Amino acid sequence: MTGVELRNLVKYFAARPGRLVVVGVALWQLRARGWWRRSPFLPLPGRRYWEFRLVTAQGIDSPELRGDDIVAAAQWARRQRGGR
Repeated sequence: MTGVELRNLVKYFAARPGRLVVVGVALWQLRARGWWRRSPFLPLPGRRYWEFRLVTAQGIDSPELRGDDIVAAAQWARRQRGGR
């Protein structure tokens, strides 16, 4: 992720803070096992899984992350877990 992409995401979520809850819940559900043992000590998805999801969601190897796309993916993940 480039600095420009990160800035755009920060602006997006600063304007829509309520959507961070949806994304936070999805990230928690997708966290890698043993996340507390590895730097940066954050409950994030594993790198290989994250890269796979970006390619399958966007259809290209290095997609630009957009806030709307992230929220849509988080909402989809939440709906998928609803029946479990």
